[in-house]
Parts: sequence; structure tokens; C-alpha cells
Amino acid sequence: MRSNSLENSFPITVVEECFAETLGFVLETQLLDIFYGVMMHDKETEHHEETLIVLQGYHALQGHRVAHKLWNEGPKLLALALQSRISEVVLAIIHCHFSAQCLILLWFSSVFGIDIYPAARIGEGILLDHGTGMVIGETSVIGNSVSILHGVTLGGTGNETGDRQPKIGEGALLGACLTILGNISIGAHYRTKVGYNIQTLKRCSRFNMELKMEEEIILLDYWASMYGMRTRIALEEKKVKYEYREEDLSNKSPLLLQMNPIHKKIPVLIHKGKPICESIIQVQYIDELWPDTNPILPSDPYQRAQARFWADYIDKKTYVPCKALWSESGEKQEAAKIEFIEVLKTLDSELGDKYYFGGNEFGLVDIAFIGFYSWFRTYEEVANLSIVPQFPKLMAWAQRCLKRESVAKALPDSDKVLKSVSDHRKIILGID
Repeated sequence: MRSNSLENSFPITVVEECFAETLGFVLETQLLDIFYGVMMHDKETEHHEETLIVLQGYHALQGHRVAHKLWNEGPKLLALALQSRISEVVLAIIHCHFSAQCLILLWFSSVFGIDIYPAARIGEGILLDHGTGMVIGETSVIGNSVSILHGVTLGGTGNETGDRQPKIGEGALLGACLTILGNISIGAHYRTKVGYNIQTLKRCSRFNMELKMEEEIILLDYWASMYGMRTRIALEEKKVKYEYREEDLSNKSPLLLQMNPIHKKIPVLIHKGKPICESIIQVQYIDELWPDTNPILPSDPYQRAQARFWADYIDKKTYVPCKALWSESGEKQEAAKIEFIEVLKTLDSELGDKYYFGGNEFGLVDIAFIGFYSWFRTYEEVANLSIVPQFPKLMAWAQRCLKRESVAKALPDSDKVLKSVSDHRKIILGID
């Protein structure tokens, strides 16, 4: 191939003789980088050929895979030399098919300035979008299916030795011009802002470390879930911004299955890449994390224990009969009606003449139960159940709760719930 100078050329015969095994390994990972890295994450790329020929980030990644294998198998000096050249003139390895023959071609692009240390461990299905100005340090680790935009630096602070650079979790998105310095773990599926700086800073003492990182909240939920409504209400009460992701319960997302592998159900609250499961636990977690805004649990230990008792009562006593009211018919549905009415009587008695279950302050028990109110009409229609006339105190309490912005935003329209359940009964369950 033509080159600007003799020292910049790599005769293909020499490469085939010296690096045949290494190149074979790299070719195996190329497909994952093309299909899962570029084609899945970069919606503007329409053809595989475009990836192979013009995308410099992809070219730099393939060059790194050669250098990384040389680093692990030796000689390291050759790996460093190769990576040094790649940072200036990106090496791309393209596997071309012509009839039954396979050719390995080397192509050199213009100067892009992508510097990836050969020892850095990079997973499969990676998108280095544009790649210009990218630096990835020696002890950096990048998980599978990560997208990294231009100008990103994964490096050290200059104050540490050894394992000193970032660890990026699977599926993360690192925004343009992002700087991450230090041995920091970025959680799976974390999404950073453009130009954000994340670093460890030493203050006062050698061992006093501060982590500057934007708090990110993701909620995996389903619009009609009375349990997910709890978490939404709590987040709104605390004025916390979060990303809502609607789940298809008939085709659960890989993220949901990864974050809640035990129960595989919604809602799942993801905070800094770490999952918190079970709605009542999520509500208490949110209250502990932001205690100064609209406290959800009372400060008095006894009252706090009582609130937890009644929230637990609601969880244990409502799920089975409430599900049977809309998913069963005949004797099972009749038994569920009797059981649910007894639960309502107990809660009505506990509420009494109080404004909220905890007294004058909206709290945990209110959040635990108010979501069921959006389903009352559905229970009445599909199970021929009378709720509103029997429990005027509970109905008045529900109307007071609905005056709160957090509740009004979280609870769906009762007619929408009824239609969804009616369609599900007919199509899925075969019940009219």
C-alpha cells in the first residue's frame, strides 16, 4: 500500500508472517465491535462498510486489540511501539471476502490522536464514537457494550501508583470531553453529562478522599404498577430528578433482568449504577438519602416502627387478593373479594379521623397504600365489588392525598387502568 514515507509502511507480507495469530484473534472481535458496538449504538451508521472504511474510532480500537494481545504475550516493547504509532496513524485491520478467498488488508488513516495504552482492558461491542482526543490509561478497564464519545480521558490523578485508573461498567455511556481521573468505578449503564469531570481529590489528609460524581437515578417501572407509584411519589416528594424507563412486562429488558436477577420484577431503583429492589425499601432508601426535604418516616422511633408495621401489613395482605380480583373468576374471585374487604376495614379503622395515616404529616403508610386507589374502579367493575360507598373515610383520605403534586403526578387515570386490565383479561386470560 502507498505510504507517505518508508518508515510509515508495514508490508503486508511481514505482517502476515509476524502477526498472523494475533491478527486472527483480532478479526474474531471485529464483528462484535461492528454489530454490537457501532451498529447498535451509533444510529447514524447505516452500513457495515462505513464502519470498516471510515470510522476512525473503530480503526483505533482494532489497532489496540493487536497491541493488547502483544502486551499480554510479549514482547511488551513491540506493543508499546505499535500503540505509539497508532496514536498518530490509526491502524485498522479489515477482513475482506472475495469469493472463497480472504485477504487481510492494512489501511492507514489520517492523524486522529487516539491514545490507548496497550495494557488497558477493553471489552466487546465497544463504540469509540469519532474518537478524536481520546486517552485511555494503562490500568483502565472498560466493560462490554460501552459507548465512548470524543475527547474522553480515563487517567490517573498523578498522585497514585499501581491500579490508579477508572473502571467502566457494562453498557455505560461516557459523554464528550469527559474526564475521569483515579481508580473510580462507574456503574453499569451509567450515563455521564457532556464535559463532566469525575475525579478523586485529596483534602486535608492523605487518606481523606472525596468523590465528585453526579448522582444519577434511574427507575425501571410500569405505569400501572401501584408499587412503582410508591417510588415515584417518594422521588417527587424529595424533588429528586430521575430518569423513568417504562418496562414491557411481557418482554423484560436486559437491564431489568440484570438489576433484579432474583425476582425479575419492577420497580427497580438504580442509584449510581447500583440497584435497590422492593418498593417499600426504595421509599425508605430515598428518605434516608434526602432526609431534609419532606420527611417520609417520623423521627420518633416508636412512630417510625408503627409506620413500618402498617406498610408491611399492606404489602402482605393486599397482593394476593388484589391480583385475584382481576385475574380470577368464580369462587377464587369471590374469596378474594371477602379478603380484600377485610383489609380495607382494618385500614379504615387504623385511619380513623386522622388526616393521614401518620397524623398530620403525609408519610410511609400513605405512600404504601395510595396507589391502590387508582385500581379501585377496576376492582369494582371486573369483580362487581362495592368499595366507595362502604369506606367514606378512606375515600376522603385518598382525595386529600391527590391534592399533593407528587401523588397527582404518580397515579394514572382510573379509566386507563380499567381499559388496560379489561383488555388483558380478554386477550391474555380469556375472561370477559
